[in-house]
Amino acid sequence: MNPRQVVPNELQAALTAACEAIAPIWPLDQFIAVNPWWGMREQSVAAAADQLQRRGGISMLMPASFYLSAWEGGRIRPEDLQDVLQAVGPEPAPSLEELIKRLRVGDSVQPRVACSIFLSHEGLAPAGGGNSQAAVVRQAGRFCARYFDQRQARWAADKEHGLYTAWHQHVTTSHLIDKQIGVKGLQRMLAGLPQETEQALAQLTSDLALPSTALEALCHGLLLDMIGWASWCRGIDWRAENQGGTSKICRELLAVLLAWEWAGLALADSATQKAWRVQWSLAAKSGFNTDGLDNGVNTDGQLWLWQQAFERAWQRQLLSSLNLDASPVAAVKPDVQAVFCIDVRSEVIRRNLEQADGGIQTKGMAGFFGLALAHQTLSDKPGMRQLPGLLEPAIIAADTTGTSQGDNAQRSRTNQQELVRQAVRGAKYGSLSTFTLVETTGLAWVWKLVRDSLNKNDGSKGEDPEQGQLRMHHAGTGDPLSDADKICLGTDFLRSLSLTGNFAPLLVLVGHGAHTDNNAHHASLACGACGGRNGGLNAQIVADMLNEPVVRAGLEKEGIVIPQETWVVAGQHCTVTDQVQIIRRSALPDSHKGVMSRFENALNIAGTSMRRERATPLQLNGLGDDALLAELQRRTRNWAEVRPEWGLANNAAMLIGNRALSRGCDLGGRVFMHDYDPEADEDGNVLTTIFGGPVVVASWINLQYFASVTAPDTYGAGNKLLHSVIGGNVGVIEGDGSDLRIGLPWQSVHDGTNWRHEPMRLTVLIDAPQERIDLALERTPALATLVKNQWLSMTSLQLIKRTRGASSASAQLTVAG
Repeated sequence: MNPRQVVPNELQAALTAACEAIAPIWPLDQFIAVNPWWGMREQSVAAAADQLQRRGGISMLMPASFYLSAWEGGRIRPEDLQDVLQAVGPEPAPSLEELIKRLRVGDSVQPRVACSIFLSHEGLAPAGGGNSQAAVVRQAGRFCARYFDQRQARWAADKEHGLYTAWHQHVTTSHLIDKQIGVKGLQRMLAGLPQETEQALAQLTSDLALPSTALEALCHGLLLDMIGWASWCRGIDWRAENQGGTSKICRELLAVLLAWEWAGLALADSATQKAWRVQWSLAAKSGFNTDGLDNGVNTDGQLWLWQQAFERAWQRQLLSSLNLDASPVAAVKPDVQAVFCIDVRSEVIRRNLEQADGGIQTKGMAGFFGLALAHQTLSDKPGMRQLPGLLEPAIIAADTTGTSQGDNAQRSRTNQQELVRQAVRGAKYGSLSTFTLVETTGLAWVWKLVRDSLNKNDGSKGEDPEQGQLRMHHAGTGDPLSDADKICLGTDFLRSLSLTGNFAPLLVLVGHGAHTDNNAHHASLACGACGGRNGGLNAQIVADMLNEPVVRAGLEKEGIVIPQETWVVAGQHCTVTDQVQIIRRSALPDSHKGVMSRFENALNIAGTSMRRERATPLQLNGLGDDALLAELQRRTRNWAEVRPEWGLANNAAMLIGNRALSRGCDLGGRVFMHDYDPEADEDGNVLTTIFGGPVVVASWINLQYFASVTAPDTYGAGNKLLHSVIGGNVGVIEGDGSDLRIGLPWQSVHDGTNWRHEPMRLTVLIDAPQERIDLALERTPALATLVKNQWLSMTSLQLIKRTRGASSASAQLTVAG
């Protein structure tokens, strides 16, 4: 076999590593927060930042002026810097004067060490002017938009072949390639490449003749240049792998980008080719010391010290605001127990609810309530995932009318309606019918446009949290969920919540979700634990399950006795209006209607307080209570509203422990709170479960917000006002761009004057012995890697309590983290 038809093993590994360095993304309707540096987690955060700068010209930190402002305004204090410098180790640390001088110098321009041949070679420029590399990204991006389109493209791309093969056929038949890029002979060269992906990669890697480390740097850099589509392709691969299949679509995209680079290199002169090889060899190296200080090659080292001091300053404030000396809540039976998602917005409602009624006890856990669930409607559409993106559905909750005949009839009606919608969409986007469709149906849309413009639509309803009948079965086998399965789910749920006794007469499980209209990023405001869906369905299913006598009997055998007087109900919290809807309230027994009325009264009081609290950041201060509620309700159905709420902006920490640690404390809606009883978890199994799911998900959320602020051009979605949704639910592009925009829109993190999110890595505070934390980390290697490489910090509150007199509280974070 010709060696040029096979990629050598060491180069294969380089291609794989470059693809795996890119984090996956999900479709818009399943949007979940993603750590965009997940693929780089095996490196320290500082080393990863250096690599991004070298290969993609991307800075992971805020500009120097940000830290200077924090210093001069007192946000960072001298003791915060001193704590950070003490943690550096034996290496000589810069003086305070040197650090301040670094900020006053401002941002030094740090061009990427290596760049595409289309950027490095001046002779390769579009005939019409502009940037040749941008022209390459535009051509490849527009092809990807057609290839991955689900329903919008006027001319469909070839989908019978893989991405690379379809692209190769496109460039072979197109007569516009040379003109689009501005370089003669490109089409002929590209058409001469093999049609199959692996054969093409074998030739490309052979001709480029880079060592494996430099090839990996090149491939990673090319994918960073097209981060949106690279992330989309990586998402396809990720989901296929998690479902037990295989996919190499990111590798195919890489073949397309390497083909462009190969062609550009072939057209360059020998001096440019030599400089190009040297650049990528340099890009494969790291100029960053593991201690986080500048070693003369990278100039961001001292900025990392300022970033750590910025984080340390807030950690000091957080620790001082907690009830570190509080004893666990006494075993007095509450009148109502309300369980909320760990989402930072729940901190606000929990605090206000407890203040409104002292007989209410609130608790927190991940808002999918332990159900690895997909919801299947009566249609041929795939089920909607109601669980974190890191998990796969184990259970299907299927809608049913109660009979097979009724289900088939409803499914037929739903599918027929979808066929009609597809026909309209086809006519709407068809190349030959676009204008005639407007002429013949335009008047039919007039009333909808008027109604939406007057905010008369039904956007405030959002997803209906109250479901009809459901048939629960296993995702793999289709077997119905047995009583034993339900007992196991109920046991795991209650133990994860550290609720195994002392039940209140009314136990309310409150999911949450955001109701908005005409919002491509609606799912980013919904429940992150539910895969960008509202959490009421999960709450309803668990509540129904815990009310079943057979389940309660099984729980009793597991040592969990739910009194007969306890009734479990579900609710859903709208995070735009801060109103809570009780699901199936009419099914509540008469014996519990009094305590429910009391709970609803407390919800109304809490909702009013929460809206007042959020009025200023939403620029609605000055409105009376009724007017404020009316305005927020209007925002749920206003199709022109770009900031219906602030979502999880300003998230900064996660608290795992008894509510006594934070009850009565104003944590500003910045803390994820998961209930945990260390006395009931001697084997560490509950803590391990919390580490393996909720903490990792919280870190993903935290770093997505971080990246959308520190590197918005790369990891932010740009301006909502310029968004166009492409491919059905694939994603958004901004303006006339061609690459997908990932992460959060500018309006989700900035109010037009100031940032609404302070970029800080997640601080995890745990009320558990250090030995148990170490054991749980050993069992969750993915999280252990994040802690080790400083993508988040983790601290034992018990250790802080024991050593509090030895040094400042903020310094003690270093001891345990």
